[in-house]
Amino acid sequence: MNLLDVEIFSHTLGDYLALVPPVVALGFLLGSLESTAYHVFFGRGDRTTFWYLGIGLAGFWLGHLAAEYIGAIFPPVGLLHAAEASAACITLLYIADYVRS
Repeated sequence: MNLLDVEIFSHTLGDYLALVPPVVALGFLLGSLESTAYHVFFGRGDRTTFWYLGIGLAGFWLGHLAAEYIGAIFPPVGLLHAAEASAACITLLYIADYVRS
């Protein structure tokens, strides 16, 4: 393996994004949008942006995993339990915001 070989470094971002499962990409997008919307409407300032994003994404994925485990009543979007995950995301954001204040 030659380190000066151009083919080693010729991969583009699209090559790596093709490896990400669609359920992960959609979940990250929805969780980020919900967390950002919560921050815009109920946030306390610019310094809490990443705090809201982290809590929201954690709540989103916990909601998805809980819905997967117990057998959700709403139909999933592909493999993603979007309704249950969104409800868990907003609920966890509200609880974390209440505890923080």
